[in-house]
Amino acid sequence: GNNDLLVMTQPRIIEQIRHRTASVSLYTWGDPLTHPELPEMCRIAADAGLQVHISTNFSFKLSDDRIRTLVESGLSHLTVCVDGLSQENYQRTRVGGRIEWVLSNLERTCRFRSELQRDVPLVEVQYIKYRHNVHEEEPARRLCQGYGVDEFCSFWGALHNLADIMPENVPTLRPKPNGLLPGCYWPHFSTVIKYNGDVIPCCEHRAAARTERASRRRRRPVARRDAVEPDRQRQRRHRQQRQQTRQCD
Repeated sequence: GNNDLLVMTQPRIIEQIRHRTASVSLYTWGDPLTHPELPEMCRIAADAGLQVHISTNFSFKLSDDRIRTLVESGLSHLTVCVDGLSQENYQRTRVGGRIEWVLSNLERTCRFRSELQRDVPLVEVQYIKYRHNVHEEEPARRLCQGYGVDEFCSFWGALHNLADIMPENVPTLRPKPNGLLPGCYWPHFSTVIKYNGDVIPCCEHRAAARTERASRRRRRPVARRDAVEPDRQRQRRHRQQRQQTRQCD
């Protein structure tokens, strides 16, 4: 299956990129913890001298052994999404998720790292804010800091889902003209390698491919509701701030 193919191709990929990059992120569309060989994949990249990052919703019923193995794998940066403290609010963002599993996994990760006297992985918590969970942000921050997480960051979430960028909903745009700097930094500074070794232009490739096929379709009008406009404005400001930050990096 795909899992076996990735395990076979990863060492070859890592060998080819180890002198051309300093880090790898072992995730893209999907949660990396669904892969049974994730700790081994982290070890292969770490043994090649690369920093290893994963981002997960952590909503899995993980055993102590599974978490210890991950902590000892060579993983250098773990990002965990904690988008609420109550199950009622959390599941509005993470449909089907269980916040008690997330918090249990997070607490044990920090505790085992301390018990094993390891400096890594750095544990980062991301709190994606919406109207339904913003009041739980500060209690979540205090709880996570009590666990021993290294970083806690929050930002306003996007008010759309993947269905919003289906071809019939968006226009097809031509490539941006290059100026002093390229219009898009991805082809020059980053790349995405799929499980089978295929290289694609960026993490939005699937959406971009669908959009290209819809070049002659008309854009479907999208209804706007005044109730969500304040959140949309905050989201827009946050996106602009992040873009400005990237330009300064």
